[in-house]
Amino acid sequence: MDAPGIALVTGATGFVGAQLIGRLLRKNFKVRALTSGMTKERLVDVDIGETVQWFPLTDAGITQAAKGVTHFFNFSVVYDRPNCSEATIHEVNVALPLRIIAALAMGDRPVNCVFGDTFYRKFPPKATAQSRYTMSKDLLARRISQLPTNHPCRCAMLVIEQVYGPGENLEKAYPRVTRQLLQHVPRVPLTQGDQQRDFIHIKDVANAAIVVACSEWEGVATVGCGSGSSTPVRNIFERLKVLSQSPSELGFGDLPADQSIGDSKADTTWLRKQGWTCTVSLEEGLQDFLADVQSRSNVTWSLR
Repeated sequence: MDAPGIALVTGATGFVGAQLIGRLLRKNFKVRALTSGMTKERLVDVDIGETVQWFPLTDAGITQAAKGVTHFFNFSVVYDRPNCSEATIHEVNVALPLRIIAALAMGDRPVNCVFGDTFYRKFPPKATAQSRYTMSKDLLARRISQLPTNHPCRCAMLVIEQVYGPGENLEKAYPRVTRQLLQHVPRVPLTQGDQQRDFIHIKDVANAAIVVACSEWEGVATVGCGSGSSTPVRNIFERLKVLSQSPSELGFGDLPADQSIGDSKADTTWLRKQGWTCTVSLEEGLQDFLADVQSRSNVTWSLR
């Protein structure tokens, strides 16, 4: 079967990128990835990493990797951490994708580009505490919107809601709490959990990115990526406690609220018009997520 195109991916060893390249390969894309030194062993499926063309994250590597590319997926990201400089956040979240766009523009064909974006940008700065991460994403979106209309890169911002699933960093909030439940800590400190989020499984995010990249649109598209409905965070933790059969007490209210976004859910109109739908139910996804966290946490657990 002929390849539908050549896909270039940043963040290939990350949470979204690792899922994405596997699905691209299964759809017969030729896949290239830019890497800053992280190895293919970071991938969920190491065998998949063997079939990817890896390029160093240098000017020469970017130029070489960009040749002949038809689809570009930008999921390389640096979050706002105390030990992370503003210069690093800007370089990875803004400067790097713009350098790649410039390299892609040197080619002789149009390129469909999908940029992973955050749902925090939907809300005013006061509501999100406007972290350096969110501001960097906002700056990238503004720079992309300023590209000339005849630019060969057609760009779409994929606004991802509360993504979860196998492969997520165990130090992030949901995996961390899940590990505590599996370890049967006496009490798990939590916020009130009243905020509502649109939970979407990582497999559906990866599928959505490919659907967008293989679509047609004018200008810069902003594409909502989620289930289209929101669930109280409290309900998610309560369900994880049941599924894990944990005796731990959920300490709702032990921690202060970390931000003030009360409710967020995706407008999936754009994706649904392209035939995309969520394929992983929340219940199925939570079981998948729980099994993955358990497998990487050295604790014993069996699904109820």
